[in-house]
Amino acid sequence: IHSIDVPGEEVQRAVEHMDGLRISSKSVQGLLRSIEQRPEFGNQREAIRYIVEMTATFEHILFIVDADEFTSANRSTSSPVGSYLRLADELAHLSGAALQKITVLLNKSDTLLVRGESPNRIMPNGGLSSWEEMLDKDLAMKTLREVVGPAILSMMRVPVEAYFTCTFGGLIHRGGEGKDHEDFVPTYPMVPVNVLEPVLRSLMSE
Repeated sequence: IHSIDVPGEEVQRAVEHMDGLRISSKSVQGLLRSIEQRPEFGNQREAIRYIVEMTATFEHILFIVDADEFTSANRSTSSPVGSYLRLADELAHLSGAALQKITVLLNKSDTLLVRGESPNRIMPNGGLSSWEEMLDKDLAMKTLREVVGPAILSMMRVPVEAYFTCTFGGLIHRGGEGKDHEDFVPTYPMVPVNVLEPVLRSLMSE
C-alpha cells in the first residue's frame, strides 16, 4: 500500500496544464516522456509528470475536495474536479496504467449544514439538513454530479464514488462565552467511521 499526500495546488496546476490537451500516447511511459519534452510546461514539468504518473499507476485514488468551496454558489472559477476526473479516466486506459477506482471525499462537509441561513449550496436541497445526512453516500454522489455535471460522470469508465467527510483538515467552532466565543479547535483525533469506510472497503477487497 502506498499513501502519498499531494498538495491540492499542485494537482490543480497539473490539471490546468493538461486540460484540453489531446493525449496521443498509447502508454503511461510514453505520455511521461512526452511531458518531459514539452517546453510550455516550464518549471511545472516535473510536478505535472509526477501527478500524472501517480494518478495512472495507483489502483485507488482518494481525491479530497474542499466541500465548502466546491458547492459555493459564489464561486467565481470553475471547479478543477471535473477536469481531474476526465484526466484520470483517460490515464486509466493507457497501457501500463493500474487505476481501478476513484473515491471523492467532500471534506469539511460540516460547512454544508444549514444553520438558519437560506440554503443556497450547489447540491440537492441547497445543503445538509442534519449530521445524519453526512452519512448519505447517495446524496454525496448527487452533490458531485450536480457540481461537475452529469455528462462527465456518465462518460467515466473508471468507477467513481463520493462521501461526505469532516476530518481531513478544518476546524470545529467550540464557541463559549466572552473571549472564548470565537474558540476553534482542530477535528483531530476524532475520525468518524464514514471517513474510514471507503479506505477499509478498499483494503478488504484486496
